[in-house]
Amino acid sequence: MQVIPPESGSAGADETRTQGPIWGNAQPREWRSISIRVEARSPIDHEDLAMEQRQAIAEDVPCFSWYHPDDRFQCVASGELLIWHDQEYPHEGGSVSGPTPRCFEEPMSPGQLTVFGHRKHLFTLLRTNLPEDALEYPWGYCAFPFSQQPSFDVEGIWRGWPGSVIRIPQTLLVWDRHSDAGERIQLNVPGLKTCTTVPRGVSSPHVAEEKYRSESHETQALWAQRVLDATSACGQQRLQKVVLARSMERWSESGRPYDAAGTYQRLLSSYPSHANYALHMQRRTFLGSSPETLVKICDRRLDTHALAGTVPIDRQGQIQGVIDPMTDPKLLIEHAIVVEDLVARLSPWVNNLEVSARPRIKYLRRMAHLETPISGDCSPELSVLDMVPKIHPTPALGGLPRETAQAWLAQNERLERGYYGGVLGWFDARGDGHCAVAIRCGLISDQRAVAFAGAGIVVGSEPEPEWDETELKMVPFFTHLVDLQETSSP
Repeated sequence: MQVIPPESGSAGADETRTQGPIWGNAQPREWRSISIRVEARSPIDHEDLAMEQRQAIAEDVPCFSWYHPDDRFQCVASGELLIWHDQEYPHEGGSVSGPTPRCFEEPMSPGQLTVFGHRKHLFTLLRTNLPEDALEYPWGYCAFPFSQQPSFDVEGIWRGWPGSVIRIPQTLLVWDRHSDAGERIQLNVPGLKTCTTVPRGVSSPHVAEEKYRSESHETQALWAQRVLDATSACGQQRLQKVVLARSMERWSESGRPYDAAGTYQRLLSSYPSHANYALHMQRRTFLGSSPETLVKICDRRLDTHALAGTVPIDRQGQIQGVIDPMTDPKLLIEHAIVVEDLVARLSPWVNNLEVSARPRIKYLRRMAHLETPISGDCSPELSVLDMVPKIHPTPALGGLPRETAQAWLAQNERLERGYYGGVLGWFDARGDGHCAVAIRCGLISDQRAVAFAGAGIVVGSEPEPEWDETELKMVPFFTHLVDLQETSSP
């Protein structure tokens, strides 16, 4: 996690030492002194959501956009009121060092952040300060990468991005799909100064974009060898399953930058049944349309699903080939691994756990997956942010056993996944929220777009069908890319 200590001998440093750590299980004085103020609330039209996103991206303002058909609210959050940039993934039950929320006038020394203590005070802060009629709004958002120990290449496509993000925005546009009405909310914290600096180790978002060094794409022959290595490891019972990932880049043929906001709107229009998300910071936008929910909590009811086992479908929605996903041994094994792992990880924290007896087929536009819904009653003291590290990454994106699969991937996968296969979502003032697995996605940076995809490998997997599966999964992102038009304006 990024640590920014106060200057030695400063008044602020002496004062914070007497107050104890800024994070902890006891309510610290710094948290009690924070007061979020709603500066203004004004009605909006639905079109204002897209306009806000486009303007934020054009001005390189940090921005998060979200839509899911099962959620009451659609939102666009821009600016940074309170942020936490973690260079370490927030491990379950562990404690890591952490900075204060950025932009406080008075320097504060970092203390030890316990995951539960951090979350508890965050939601206490929100419930105490925000309007009672809007506690269910998506007041904050989060993003976690695939790896629990991300270390991004200083010359790679994820350069400068933090290890994880939790943010409360300055501006929230929220659309209530039940009442078909929305509003813009401006937030402020008295005593905050304008954010003109970035945490140490994070490159400035105002530096002119440069061409990244060329990345050699994995050939199909190299992919085939990795699949064979993975199936061998599964056959030796070192692994039950491992998910291999690859990327593919595309440069704008017109020479104009890609239009991230326009691409997001096209994805949203084509995939209204998915979680549509976009995270913009430092001149890059990570976006996609994910069919996979990691965890959703609403009124203490937790919902998730196992989504693993893929087959292609034709334009008429019929499964191609002779494989029946409901009887195919390879697909059923791949799927059962994910179900069993989710149930084991949720059981200590979720009461009345309900798991479908057999999977069903979830049909998408170009493929179908085996799906098993899982739900139950979440422990009242746990928020959606607490549940993320308990189940992420699932075997659907990493493998099983989890630690063994992660170690195998670190040694055998050259791809820097970054936030692909990670988690993006939102949370409200009560600790409820919705987080999706970041798949069917890509990263847009000026004239370059990079798509990501993966395939689950178990005993019996063959290289060519797995390659074809990853190709198919990249189609939605690439086919919805759009250039910035010369006449377009933010």
